[in-house]
Amino acid sequence: MLVHRFASHSHTGRVKLALAIGNFDGLHQGHRTILKKLTDFTAARDLRSAVMLFEPQPKEYFLPDNPPARIQSWQEKVMMLQNLGIDEVIIARFNPEFQHQSAQTFCRRLRDLHGVDAVFVGDDFRFGENRVGDSEYLKKDGFEVIDTPSVLNLGERVSSTLIRGALAKGDFAQAKRFLGRDYSMSGRVIYGDQIGRTLDFPTANIKLSRPKPALHGVYAVDVQTLYAKDAPRLLSGGGIKGLLPSSLLGAAHIGTRPAIKNKKPEWRFEVNLPEFAADLYGVKLRVTFYKLIHGEKDYESLELLKAGIDSDVKQIKQWRRDQS
Repeated sequence: MLVHRFASHSHTGRVKLALAIGNFDGLHQGHRTILKKLTDFTAARDLRSAVMLFEPQPKEYFLPDNPPARIQSWQEKVMMLQNLGIDEVIIARFNPEFQHQSAQTFCRRLRDLHGVDAVFVGDDFRFGENRVGDSEYLKKDGFEVIDTPSVLNLGERVSSTLIRGALAKGDFAQAKRFLGRDYSMSGRVIYGDQIGRTLDFPTANIKLSRPKPALHGVYAVDVQTLYAKDAPRLLSGGGIKGLLPSSLLGAAHIGTRPAIKNKKPEWRFEVNLPEFAADLYGVKLRVTFYKLIHGEKDYESLELLKAGIDSDVKQIKQWRRDQS
């Protein structure tokens, strides 16, 4: 079982862990309730708090040709977990070895490899080959188990599935209600195929770091740098001021670009910054989504694609003026 560990705080003499296990996709309000219980528990017991994630997520592993949409990349999760005060993040590689390990082996690795004393699990948690392990199995193996029932928000069960549905519809208000924050995606600006430049709409191509995103279409967004040290590179190129501090207005496209006929379909995340001219290659950006303009369209020619992008940018600029 290949494991990566990210420690955010010094050990301060504490070695044993209390561990929450799951996908934690989106780190929504329900997840945060669990994590608050975890950090309160570890503070009282003089333990270190830890979260175990899986890469790829199990359903992505079992459905590689049609994976479920993912709300967050693992990098976004690690950064947010550290900001929430989690001492250690453990990422387990979900592969054939992990899939076929026995429940007994999984428990032994938790104890011997990771130093786990207590485990926080959801009501549907299963582990080991054929999913034979559950919370009762953990208890019999000597772990202290803390069950974490689902969290309700206005009578609805807070879940990643519910948030994916809201994002797919472009209902960012509902997504925010369950996430507890505006929805954003982060990634490094990478080199693309430069097609946007030929259309006079250059874009920042952002690495997705997920098999399938939760959004599909054209959106009005705010763009910030993930790290404050890079903000001058973003803000020195002109552009239109965004709603957030040190941000610029953007027109984001997430999709497979059916209008580019000679290219193999693959998911792309591109952002055009109106009235902006600067080099952002290598910079990590955070893109916050506010409004769905429309779903992805299959234009019959590059000329029609260019006209469509021009119309989208005009709508987004008008939307920004309306927010003033």
